[in-house]
Amino acid sequence: MAQCYMGLLTFLAVQEASQYDLRSLPRHLGLIVLLVFLFLLLVPIVKLLRRTGHHPVWCLLALFPVLNLGALWFFAFKPWPTDKNTANTGD
Repeated sequence: MAQCYMGLLTFLAVQEASQYDLRSLPRHLGLIVLLVFLFLLLVPIVKLLRRTGHHPVWCLLALFPVLNLGALWFFAFKPWPTDKNTANTGD
């Protein structure tokens, strides 16, 4: 009985896999998805960095798995340039 179910599951898996062949997708779909992901990730980070007075190139650290956590901790505990500006103006 168990062999019958395994055979049926194998048949269904092979049939379903053949219906959705990756070669039928557009060639550059992966590149488009990557660019959309990078846009959605990096644009808000650049805007936040500019608001805090940091150079926008720091957003590149968000792309690397361990460096992004290090950068997060670095920015959380370092004095920000905007903190110095508000101290000088007396606000």
